[in-house]
Amino acid sequence: MTEAYPKSDKTREASSPHGSAPFGPRSAESLLEFDRVRELLAGFTRFSTSREMALSTRPRWDYNEIIWLQDETAEARLLLDTVGDVGLGGLEDPSDLIQRAVLGGVLNGRELNAAVVALAAVEGAAAVVRSLGSQLPYLLGVVDDIGDFSNVRVEIGRAIEDGGEIRDSASPSLRKLRQGVAGSYNRLLQRLERISHSMDVQPSLQSDAIAVRGDRLVLEVRSERRKTVPGIVHDVSNTGQTIFIEPMEVVDLGNTWRETAAEVVREENRILRRLAEHLGDVGREALDAMKATAKLDMIMARGRLATSMTAARVECLLPTEVTAVELKDARHPLLGTDAVPATISVGPDFRCLVITGPNAGGKTVALKTVGLLALMNQAGLQIPASVDSRIAAFESIHADIGDAQSIERSVSTFSSHMSAVVDILNHATSRSLVLLDELGTGTDPEEGAALARAIVEELSQRRIPSVITTHHRGVAEFATQHDGTENASMELAPDTMLPTYHLAMGLPGRSYAIAVADQLGLPESVLERARGLVGSDHANTEDLLQQIQSDRKRLADLAAEAESSRNDAATAKRAVEVELAELRRRQEDMAEETRVALRREADEMRNTFRRIERDARREGFEESARKAAEEARRVVRDPDWLRAKLPQPEVNIPDEPEIEVIPEPVVVTEAAQLAPGELVELRGLGATAEVVAVLNDGETVELLIGGATARINMSEVRRLNAVKAAPEEPAKVVVQRTVRQSADIADGPTSELDLRGRRAHEIHEAVMEWIDQQILEGSSGGRVIHGKGTGALRSAVRETLTRHDAVEAFYVGSPAEGGDGVTMVELK
Repeated sequence: MTEAYPKSDKTREASSPHGSAPFGPRSAESLLEFDRVRELLAGFTRFSTSREMALSTRPRWDYNEIIWLQDETAEARLLLDTVGDVGLGGLEDPSDLIQRAVLGGVLNGRELNAAVVALAAVEGAAAVVRSLGSQLPYLLGVVDDIGDFSNVRVEIGRAIEDGGEIRDSASPSLRKLRQGVAGSYNRLLQRLERISHSMDVQPSLQSDAIAVRGDRLVLEVRSERRKTVPGIVHDVSNTGQTIFIEPMEVVDLGNTWRETAAEVVREENRILRRLAEHLGDVGREALDAMKATAKLDMIMARGRLATSMTAARVECLLPTEVTAVELKDARHPLLGTDAVPATISVGPDFRCLVITGPNAGGKTVALKTVGLLALMNQAGLQIPASVDSRIAAFESIHADIGDAQSIERSVSTFSSHMSAVVDILNHATSRSLVLLDELGTGTDPEEGAALARAIVEELSQRRIPSVITTHHRGVAEFATQHDGTENASMELAPDTMLPTYHLAMGLPGRSYAIAVADQLGLPESVLERARGLVGSDHANTEDLLQQIQSDRKRLADLAAEAESSRNDAATAKRAVEVELAELRRRQEDMAEETRVALRREADEMRNTFRRIERDARREGFEESARKAAEEARRVVRDPDWLRAKLPQPEVNIPDEPEIEVIPEPVVVTEAAQLAPGELVELRGLGATAEVVAVLNDGETVELLIGGATARINMSEVRRLNAVKAAPEEPAKVVVQRTVRQSADIADGPTSELDLRGRRAHEIHEAVMEWIDQQILEGSSGGRVIHGKGTGALRSAVRETLTRHDAVEAFYVGSPAEGGDGVTMVELK
């Protein structure tokens, strides 16, 4: 595998110094507190070795290396966000144990078990990476060095328990040897207990306990009764009152027990040696796997840190780009939730950014934020900033921050800062980043301002990307007038004079000195004298800056209000969409309830027709039957019957501000408002109908609902702001078709039913109505045309015919009748 970091840190450090003070080197990493970022990173490691790697993390200074590191971190974030972490929590690196096995050393059971646990965790981590396959090319390259150690793990696991004890089954002879030891011990213990309980010996004992001295079981005998218990003395108590004696009659039993135990120890050592040899056989591969695991965990730690900071991978620019820094909503990584986001740019039209503002206003924090995020980016860490930020991969970063005074060397603050600036100017290039804090302080204000202006001009002419903080107004004025430089300022809240830590790009900072003094209660006479001393130009500039800041704040408030309104509108839109979806669902439910209700009513009507037909045939009252059928048809046509059979929904259509989804219906209050051909909606039903005519009474309208007409009171309809709907409008097809089919009963007789073009769920009702119509007309049957097609219609037709009690028989038509595309029906 290609080495990830081909260039040496030492070479890079030698060619890219970070700036220094006269009393010794002070790197940008130290001044910007990058060591604290390293500690944060180390806290997210899981493997002991990777923690050491995190604490030694350094920024890279080669563009390709930085991109490589950022690609690795991006893959770690992808893995964390999709599959999860790779584990390794609290895992100790067993490399020293494995190395001892490679050199032929013996490991005890706990050490072997630790090695097995580590190898299993390493293999598990590799499996997690491999689960995403080609989506993680860099991480796959890392885990290529992690092999399969299942054979040695299984072998050690069979012989060693989790606690490190050797299992009885570790070898064929170990179980027998341990059983022999247990038997010898029990026999010895039983003999000693009999002796201790004997009448001759018991009075001589200090206690009935069986003690152990020097791997021998002994009795605790009183010193004055020594001669009453013949045996070997193994120990004497500190007081001399107790002698530990092994009775002579158990010496042979004790020897047998110890000899058997020694054989067990020899067998256990042999097993441990064999297992260590097997581990040593794969030791080199295992050591490579541990190194790969440490690297993998280090990369994952970068991903974990990025997740904790809500960081993002930003675009990494070449140092030759005209834009060096473009950070949006950037937060100082060490301030946590207290960090105020800042938008900071260096470029494209300028290379030097001059930040002015009051003390403790956040200038240094803004400057450090730029430098620290640059270091993090170049160390492969994602940064807490908006994803559309950009920052260059600098070839070196130089900084002079803080008070570098040295009393010991009699070096003043000004001298130390100037020495650092000299060193920076000697080494910085157009591909470097320079950070100078409080430039020009520590000396005469006029001379300090002149030096600061000259330094800013030098950096600008050499096109060195720089961020500079200063109190000198002359430097800010220079930045305003000079090409290649730009101002930014830290603001105070005008009412409290407390820092807001907000950075305003393109605007020099106010001094706030007189305003703060006024806030603190300085006498008005003194304040007026101070205002007079600063001169009118200065006062006018301060007033202008204050006005600009007020205007910017007002615009920011308006923008925030507009954003809030946009968010409220989006929330309202989402709520409307949810309610509309619920409305549609309820309408669909209503349509289904309607279909079921009408089908049930149709079944009742069919039963009525059958009863009439039977009575007419039996008693010869054909005229009465026709009158009863006509009465049933009249009931079906009655709109009051239709409304009574349909469910009445309670639907509240939500207001839809700025969203036009459904044409707003208009309530009809006068007959003259409607004309034939217009579309209206039946109140409470959601069904659409066409106006046929407005009756003379002015309160009734005749409507075409599907294939049937109905007369409805004017108050029950609403005009729709829409053109006449196409016949196949899907939203009302269920209700319209059902009403139409009920009305078809009144049509002329036919012995043929053509179902082609219908849907399978419509077949049952159509066939049932056709059969009823045939019965009423006295037909003995007919032909149902369903076509061949997929067979769905044919199956639905024949299923209905099978269940109908008026059907005598049905069969496939002859070729002349239509073959398998028709079903011939015979009625009883």
